[in-house]
Amino acid sequence: MKLMSVVKFFLKLSIAFLLIYWLLKSGKIDFSLLLTSTQYKGSWILALFIYMINIIIVSVRWKVILATKSVKNFSYLSMIQLTWIGGLFNMVLPGAVSGDFIKLLYVRKIDPELSKTFLLTSVFMDRVLGLFGLLFLMGIASVINYFELIALSPSIKNLVHLNFMIFLMMVLFFLSLFLPENFQRRVFRLGEKIPFIGKFFNKTLDQFWSIGKYKKSMVLLVLVSMLTQSMNILTFWILTSPFFEYAPNVAHTLSLSHAFTFIPLGLVVVAIPITPAGLGVGHVAFSTLFAYYGVTNGASLFNNYLMLGALVNLMGLVPYLMHRKEYTADAADTADSKATIRTGNGTAATFGA
Repeated sequence: MKLMSVVKFFLKLSIAFLLIYWLLKSGKIDFSLLLTSTQYKGSWILALFIYMINIIIVSVRWKVILATKSVKNFSYLSMIQLTWIGGLFNMVLPGAVSGDFIKLLYVRKIDPELSKTFLLTSVFMDRVLGLFGLLFLMGIASVINYFELIALSPSIKNLVHLNFMIFLMMVLFFLSLFLPENFQRRVFRLGEKIPFIGKFFNKTLDQFWSIGKYKKSMVLLVLVSMLTQSMNILTFWILTSPFFEYAPNVAHTLSLSHAFTFIPLGLVVVAIPITPAGLGVGHVAFSTLFAYYGVTNGASLFNNYLMLGALVNLMGLVPYLMHRKEYTADAADTADSKATIRTGNGTAATFGA
């Protein structure tokens, strides 16, 4: 299993390098822009501050999710430390022992009564809530700017209509959390008929719906997710807006309001576990999405945001070293566990934010 994880990691890394090589050969990426951006020290400091505040808020969100099942008190400090450590491990050990696994080991130690299924579901729900916030923002921004956007180009018009479809799907998915119990029982009966994974499917769905029973908390957490994702997009904008390069035939400039209609989609692509930390894939995605709005250096701009995330995640080394013996001992005790977490590849800040 360990060998397979290593093979998968190097396969993903190879894909990332091939994509970056293609971007370099086609002149779509310029790494010198990252060095030039360091001249804007105020922008980096502000973006770093906002990003770190984001981690604190995201930690509180996960604490609220755990509180739906646990009677133990998870301190805010421990939640922040675990979130930071999770980001560190997701970045430095993609495909191996994920940061989510380390986080859940510690949570299980605080409250052994929490089931593995619920713990896995709590991480999944945390990511889903982050996704809700991200795509809700994208849909709302597309509605507000609709007539202005569709007048810019046919490509942007198609993108906006795609945003509407995704937005509708997210709304329906969110509403599914509050389905009546009789409908849920019907789904469970269907789940029992699924070969091999039916039992696991029902257990996971049961935990998922049990969290959805806390309607007020769920609505609040979605609003919190929208706030954190707004901050996430804002950090992207702060670091990149001074370096927008427009195509010669573009008569408009890219506003922050317009950025909300496509940056979320790029961040979703980055979060898909194709390559470590979205390397290559994220560059191609943002090169394409920025190009819809006439900005020609989207791949280069993504480097700034990627570097910010790396810097913040590396700071997780501080809380990890403070509790190194504790985490190492727990990891060693459960290294042979069959429980596997597949909820991220080093981009915890994307959905998790």
